[in-house]
This record gives sequence, structure tokens and C-alpha cells, in this order.
Amino acid sequence: MSHEFDLDYLCQLAHLLLEPEEKSKLKPQLEEIVAWVGKLKELELAVVPKEAEEELKLALRPDKVESSIPLNLVLQAAPEKDDFFIKVPKVIEER
Repeated sequence: MSHEFDLDYLCQLAHLLLEPEEKSKLKPQLEEIVAWVGKLKELELAVVPKEAEEELKLALRPDKVESSIPLNLVLQAAPEKDDFFIKVPKVIEER
């Protein structure tokens, strides 16, 4: 079964810059992975009884207000600050 996709479009979405040789190696690998994942459709899945589903729910605990580290101590530990804010390097570029 063939699983066609646009590798250039995927690279654009993932912000990947690949050389043509890398793309020629990657495409068959991705097709193999997609084919393998497609086999999951063939599995027969058991229906979970309602009682078991209730046991699987996470137990929630009530929120508990606790004191945190005082702001002045946090700012003392910050390598760079501006008034009451910690300055961090920019990691997201605008386009």
C-alpha cells in the first residue's frame, strides 16, 4: 500500500532545511513508518467494561494554597532582571 505525502510541505511545517540527498533517504523511511502505523487499524480492540473505565479515572485532590518563594529571593537568583521581572533571551523569532 502506497502512502504518498508531500515531503517538501512536511519539511516546511517542521522548519527543516534538508539537502536533496537527505530528502531521498528520508522519504522511504517515512513511508515505511506510515505503513507500519497503518497496520494498527487491523488490530481488534477489546471493549473496556464501564466498571474498569471508572477505576481508570484519576483521583483529583483539592487545591491547596501554599506559600511560594519570596519575590526578592527569586530576583536575587536571576542572572538578569528588569525591575520586578526576570529577563530571558529571546527564543522565538518573528517572521
